[in-house]
Amino acid sequence: MIDMSELLYDDDLSTHYAVIHLIDNGWKDGTQDIQKQKFCVQGITVPSSSEDIKMVPEGDRRSGMRTFFADLPLAVSNTITTSDICLYHGLQYKIVYLFDWSDNGFFKAIGTLQGDVSP
Repeated sequence: MIDMSELLYDDDLSTHYAVIHLIDNGWKDGTQDIQKQKFCVQGITVPSSSEDIKMVPEGDRRSGMRTFFADLPLAVSNTITTSDICLYHGLQYKIVYLFDWSDNGFFKAIGTLQGDVSP
């Protein structure tokens, strides 16, 4: 297979964006204890195509969807984890779908626009 991971670091294609990973530490005094871990990722980000949007469940489809390519898997909500949030140009996108193309050197994640980043 062709390893496409070097494109993630190409200066002509790639950009930097932040990822917030939410870690659930259980419940404490009746509230959920969530720790936020923020890190910077170098990868490619583009507006989601119509074919990408068709892959997302209908209830999660919104305007302002964006596709993120990275060399590490981003989290998607399930019964154990909470979706990662990508911060790009002052906007935050919640990851709703992940394609595991690690055999080709990358992961493709689709995020929905959640709004502006709070200062």
